[in-house]
Amino acid sequence: MIRSPAVAGLFYPDDAVQLRNTIEGCIEPAARKRTAVGAISPHAGYMYCGKVCGKVFSRIKIPESVIILGVNHADIGNDVSVASEGLWDMPCGGVRINSRLAQAILRANSLFVADNEVHEMEHSVEAQIPFLRYFRSDLSFVPIIFKQLSYEKCRLLAKSLAMAIDSYKKDVLVVATTDMTHYESRETTTMKDRLAIDRISALDAKGLFETVRREQISMCGSVPCTIAIATCKALKATKAALVSYATSDQVSGNHDQVVGYAGFVIT
Repeated sequence: MIRSPAVAGLFYPDDAVQLRNTIEGCIEPAARKRTAVGAISPHAGYMYCGKVCGKVFSRIKIPESVIILGVNHADIGNDVSVASEGLWDMPCGGVRINSRLAQAILRANSLFVADNEVHEMEHSVEAQIPFLRYFRSDLSFVPIIFKQLSYEKCRLLAKSLAMAIDSYKKDVLVVATTDMTHYESRETTTMKDRLAIDRISALDAKGLFETVRREQISMCGSVPCTIAIATCKALKATKAALVSYATSDQVSGNHDQVVGYAGFVIT
């Protein structure tokens, strides 16, 4: 199966040279790279969030294998959908799904369900790939997208995902993708985002999950982030560093309908 890009020419350039130039305008080549367990990165148009993504991935030694936890924005298919085989055709070049790692994940918990088709129009995972492939030309990955889930399901999925990664016996980076508060005033957006950022920085998966719901934070990827944090902690991560935060009004000038973007490196 070959998947065509869903948002090339919309969220990022559909021309390979223009895309590379855009990425090089977002990254920090002099940043110190480190081995990381995980990362959190946004998935909006690069004009809004590209520099946040760039600062995150500039600081990580990207391994060959990456698991990307995204959002099922269309709310279709299964609660948890794993693309388990094939190639994603991108302007930056094709990227293969790591079928061996995908099968390990599918075996780990029956909540993980193989479904390539539901990924065809979803943008959250796709938006991460140009940055990852820029830093790792032999990249392979496993895309997983999530509907809204209970905390207990998040906890069980994280435990199973960590076991699958352990069984793989190679370095794997876990990337969760989310945008933060959506379409509120700048003041409200930054206030709500700070509440979520504090829980992520503390590697507090349950606290993040509960805070997002209690404070009605419209953070689309709260489930992927909850699972990523719990997975990384199970894999002995001890620190989540906020490396960048931005808001859409810095580009749009609209201070009443603002989206927040945060980037973390988890080690």
